[in-house]
Amino acid sequence: MRNLIALLIRFSSLITFVVLEIICFVLIVNYNASQKDIWVNSSNLFSGTILEKKNEVKSFLDLQELNNKLQEENALLKESLLITKGYSAQIEVDTNLRYEHIPASIFSQEYRLRNNHLTINKGERDSVRVDMGVINKDGIVGIIKGVSTKYSLAISLLNTQTRISASIKSSNYFGNLYWEGRDPTTMTLESIPRYAEVEIGDTIVTSGYSTIFPRGIDVGVIESYKIKEGTSNLNIEVKLSADLTNLSTVYIINNKDKQEVKALQEENE
Repeated sequence: MRNLIALLIRFSSLITFVVLEIICFVLIVNYNASQKDIWVNSSNLFSGTILEKKNEVKSFLDLQELNNKLQEENALLKESLLITKGYSAQIEVDTNLRYEHIPASIFSQEYRLRNNHLTINKGERDSVRVDMGVINKDGIVGIIKGVSTKYSLAISLLNTQTRISASIKSSNYFGNLYWEGRDPTTMTLESIPRYAEVEIGDTIVTSGYSTIFPRGIDVGVIESYKIKEGTSNLNIEVKLSADLTNLSTVYIINNKDKQEVKALQEENE
């Protein structure tokens, strides 16, 4: 207490000066219209600038939350689209099949190897399981092959071990889609009969003949085709619709009827 009193005595002159200055300032502002206008405008400008900077910082910090909400909204929209008309207005989807879209982000990715994988920031706690399909806004991406609590590992389409059932949208002829390990923008669709009507630019979609991907998801377009040597089938080069070298946001597809379908198939094997 003595130290505080001593400090006040020591700086009493300065304190008195500051107090008088404040009183004078208040009197000038309150009893002079022009000075009061200047003070109001200056204070509004200062407070507005502070609030603007505060909102900018808050908006930046909220970007991740906003992005997550947008992913969830997009997932719900995709589910609704799939339940009603599928991924194409010309392809009906069995509405008894219930698909859930789980929004996620790519944690790490490979595309320069022959057998590439993707690490995704969703796992068991997010209801992700092995053999779920992975897509993005442009098309199919891969298949979940390993799951931990918080992360999952997917085999990319750019993997020589990947096989996807795909069909020609205009004719429904279907075959196996695989990657030859070279160009990351193209895959090969095999086992299409040579008499099938095929044209450059035709759209290739998932066939729906599995519990991984529903029917009608975009895969790509036909870039070229030829008869496979020694067979009566075509080999079709497909230009992928999704850029698998630059992935960020994806959706994991959960077919809620998968276990029932698989159990039925196993009973009749």
